[in-house]
Amino acid sequence: MSTAEEWLREQDKLTEYAKKVLQDLSEEAQFALYCQRGSGSCMASFGGKVARFAHIFGVDPSRLLEKLLAQAAETARQDEWNI
Repeated sequence: MSTAEEWLREQDKLTEYAKKVLQDLSEEAQFALYCQRGSGSCMASFGGKVARFAHIFGVDPSRLLEKLLAQAAETARQDEWNI
């Protein structure tokens, strides 16, 4: 599976600032996925944040959200939570 970072690198979309934003979003994706088990408010908040930052990468917010959550789900499956 491709990580969000690999996907963005393939599209040549990563500046130094974008890498920092992506790291933050990746960590928040794990929390949102974990928090979703209790309520949907974390996921809604996270989705809004992704939508606000997607322009930095020049990608569709829904695709970025999909990639970040897939990456977080894979991390969870491997039991490597970083929350």
